[in-house]
Amino acid sequence: MKKLFCAALITASFASAAQAEVYNFSYTFGGNGLVIDGSMNGDLHGDLLDNISDVKVNFNGHAFTGTLYQAAWNEQTSNWDNSLGAVVSTDAAKNNFLFVDTKDPTRFSNNYFYFTNNNSIGSEVFAVSYSRGDIGWDNPANPHGNWTLTAAPVPEPAEGAMLLAGLGLMGVLARRRRQA
Repeated sequence: MKKLFCAALITASFASAAQAEVYNFSYTFGGNGLVIDGSMNGDLHGDLLDNISDVKVNFNGHAFTGTLYQAAWNEQTSNWDNSLGAVVSTDAAKNNFLFVDTKDPTRFSNNYFYFTNNNSIGSEVFAVSYSRGDIGWDNPANPHGNWTLTAAPVPEPAEGAMLLAGLGLMGVLARRRRQA
């Protein structure tokens, strides 16, 4: 009985460890109404998303395939730089990111999505899926505020682990009463 109780406590404590939250994003292009959306994991600090990982992008209803790499526009080199982390914000005016399916961000590839605000390019959003023939471009970025970044509703893993531990404990107690 003590072993089962200890195992339940250990499971619950590991399940409650801090995890990155999932965020959904969406942008609607002003010129053609195409939509690029998706999700990513990260930690929101103020209006900036840190520790971005597991980026998934859909363009015009079709998922980008393969691993997506991230980069940011480097003002000094006037080029994309994958040594800089992507800057994603709830405030569209702070975005500076590229999600692309190649490790070399300076090369256009099959799937490419960027949103940047800087002195070189200005405020610009561009997405392309060459295999599907979908292209969206807003320069400047859509002024109607069509960028959204919101936390996805995800159940807490700790709640599920505690529920399972409680049900297991109730089962043990019920079994023990039947044997007595």
